[in-house]
Amino acid sequence: MPAGDGDQAAIALFLREHTEIVDAMFTQVNLRLVGHSYRIHCNAFYNYAVELIYEVAAVNGTRLAVSEDQCGVMIKANLYDATGNIIDTAEKAIYSENFEGYDTDTMHFFTDGVALAADKVRIFAVKW
Repeated sequence: MPAGDGDQAAIALFLREHTEIVDAMFTQVNLRLVGHSYRIHCNAFYNYAVELIYEVAAVNGTRLAVSEDQCGVMIKANLYDATGNIIDTAEKAIYSENFEGYDTDTMHFFTDGVALAADKVRIFAVKW
């Protein structure tokens, strides 16, 4: 993590600049990632935890592109260290029956010190 000095705002900016969005996987489920940002939490409870805040929107209409036997879409994010190892992962569900074409949500990565070790983030979507 090049920010290195533990500055929470600098770490959040670094992660934003080093995020890969797998657009093709979002497109397959009729979604696009409209925006995302990070908050770094360092206090009595969390030692450099990461919070990912994101918003998604339907590309066409308001429905997810999933079959009737699937519940919806899972938005997933992986954090990687400088050597490419996954050091933490999180996911959030979007249920087809509740989706109206736009949503915002958060994901949390609570592994001790994960914000200091993270070098890259990858965000993608899968049917489930």
